[in-house]
This record gives sequence, C-alpha cells and structure tokens, in this order.
Amino acid sequence: MPAGRPRKTKEQKELQGTYRPDRDNLDAPPKGELIIGMDAPDFFDATEKMVWDQVFGELKKINLIYSVDIMSLVILCQELGSYFRLHKLSRGKLVTEDESGRLQYNADMYKIKATQSQHLKNAKTLMVDFGLSPQARQKLQMALIDPSGEREANQDTRNNVLPPKPE
Repeated sequence: MPAGRPRKTKEQKELQGTYRPDRDNLDAPPKGELIIGMDAPDFFDATEKMVWDQVFGELKKINLIYSVDIMSLVILCQELGSYFRLHKLSRGKLVTEDESGRLQYNADMYKIKATQSQHLKNAKTLMVDFGLSPQARQKLQMALIDPSGEREANQDTRNNVLPPKPE
C-alpha cells in the first residue's frame, strides 16, 4: 500500500493554482458523466428502493455520482437491502432453553446472523468507497464547490482543502 499524502484531483489542483500538465496522471480512468437524476432499477424491492433514494440523493447533493459508479451503487443498495431483510428475520435468540432447562443452540439463527454480518461488512466497504462515512470524508478531503466555482458557505475550512479565491 503506497504511503504519503492522498492525491488531489485535477480540479483541486487547478483551483489551488498548482496544476501542471506535465505531471498530470494520464493513466487515470475517466470519471464518466455526472448523473443528475436516475430512478432505482426495476428489479429492486421496496427496501432497496428506499436505500437507493437516500444514498443517491446524498451523492447527488455533493456531485459525486458518475456513470461509472452506478453498478457499485446498485450493489450497495442490494447489500443494505439484504441486511435489513435479515435483520427482520434475526429477531429470535441464538440460544434457547428447552423443556428440561438445558440451553439449546439455534444453528439457523446463527447462520442468519453471520450472513447479516457479511452483508453489513460488504455495504460498509462500498460506503467508504463512496465517501459515505465520516472517516472516508476526512480521508478524501472532499471539496464541495457550487457550479459557479465559489466555495460553499458551510464547507469546513480547517483542513485548508481549498485556498481562498484570489481577489
């Protein structure tokens, strides 16, 4: 795993006045086009559509959903949907007591809990990729810019992500 500072995007470097074309990363994959609005896929159930609406809405607010991200977003919604469905099933106990007072291990409930845990782990990994956790946002140091190029009024400037605009 490479060490050092996280890489800045071309847009961040241009805003800071430090962009140099000779040092541009030519191997970087294209981002694709920015997605403004998109309905949830038809094969989603109600839970997955709810997750889609919520996550897509947040990503759209910060202009962070591109055409290449749609498949990952679909998988994220399916993983969270599976987690929520299994959560409803897993309300039973892992250990129960039989008529004689002995503790009985509920193997089916354990399998449900283990599967639920794996869905949550997969979803968390994808959420970090999208910057949907506090740690990921801090690590990515996302710069929120409005279309006119001005800073957002509510942007946290403690990390000095963007310098003040020159007068």
